[in-house]
Amino acid sequence: MDAIAALRSIMLQSSGISNKVRCVPGWRWNPSVPLPDYDLWYVCEGSGEIRLSGTTYALKPGTCMLVRPGSLPLATQDDKHPLMVLFVHFVVQESSGETFVSPQECTYISDVFVFEGLLNRLLEVDHGTRLWKADEFDYLMKLVLIDLHHAACERQTSLPTMSPKQSDAMRSVVDYIQRESPRIGYADVYRHAGLSPRYLNSLFKQFTGQSLRRYMNNAKMQKAQHLLAESMLSVTEIAELLNYTDLYSFSKTFKRHFGVSPTSYTHGSTKITPNGLRFPGREDNGKAR
Repeated sequence: MDAIAALRSIMLQSSGISNKVRCVPGWRWNPSVPLPDYDLWYVCEGSGEIRLSGTTYALKPGTCMLVRPGSLPLATQDDKHPLMVLFVHFVVQESSGETFVSPQECTYISDVFVFEGLLNRLLEVDHGTRLWKADEFDYLMKLVLIDLHHAACERQTSLPTMSPKQSDAMRSVVDYIQRESPRIGYADVYRHAGLSPRYLNSLFKQFTGQSLRRYMNNAKMQKAQHLLAESMLSVTEIAELLNYTDLYSFSKTFKRHFGVSPTSYTHGSTKITPNGLRFPGREDNGKAR
């Protein structure tokens, strides 16, 4: 039975350990005993590296690690770019005759906007007390794992046409956008890559599955969401910081992404978006999520 079909016959249960945290300077993850369960471990911000099962992986925004039971990971961060990570521990209840087929232990997510929405919803369910919590956790975690299997399949079918040099160049571009957005524009990306706009756009679409324009706009909207929730800047100041020429353009783009205007978001309104994110406004800051 294939990996996706096997998911129908198992139950994924929360271990009761999940959070979204920013790592302090000097942070290091080096457990003294093997993990007793699965740990879905995702990098939202920052950079570093992790060694797992004898392989060292680069940590960057969009890195999703599936740490298996019995593992002894060793992870460190670049203190100049501290990590923000989201983790969810879970156990697998297998039915008779069925075996859980886990995704690969490291996956680099290209469409982080949708994937992070799913993870935030999973975290909200795990911290809540709502009816049918266990069932919802099971379904959401299975969606996450299906996304990871999809990412692996897409990489296998799309990347063989790209040379290692081209793949490395596109990874560098993705890292650059995640690190420097919104201070950069298209011309900066082209200069960073050292490629013509037409050639870069073609490779980038092949590598990520989305256009450079869409990817950069999503990165900018993630920054906008963070600033509205965590800073005391006005909506106008945030629009200027994100290099929008006028407030109307910023508000229109933000509402198209999140279903709520920046002003409503700032004053505490919440909205469930199609990908399951609940966005708290500033009045919710400091509350448990």
